[in-house]
Amino acid sequence: SLHDALPIYVDFKDLTGGNKEFEVLVEKNGKDYILKNFKYSILEIFDTKTKQEYILERENYWKNVFETKKFGMNKN
Repeated sequence: SLHDALPIYVDFKDLTGGNKEFEVLVEKNGKDYILKNFKYSILEIFDTKTKQEYILERENYWKNVFETKKFGMNKN
């Protein structure tokens, strides 16, 4: 299944991904709110040997591209 193929970075039981803003939304509105109002996209796929530092660097790159720190839910 798709769920089994995804890395641990994606957790269908915790839809927040550790995002504090999403955690507040789930606390106030429940998990269904996230499922109904947000979409997720895989922007890059990395080899399992890729260093975590590089993955975090790329995550920050995409946050800057989409300006999610300024206009979105990324406060970290």
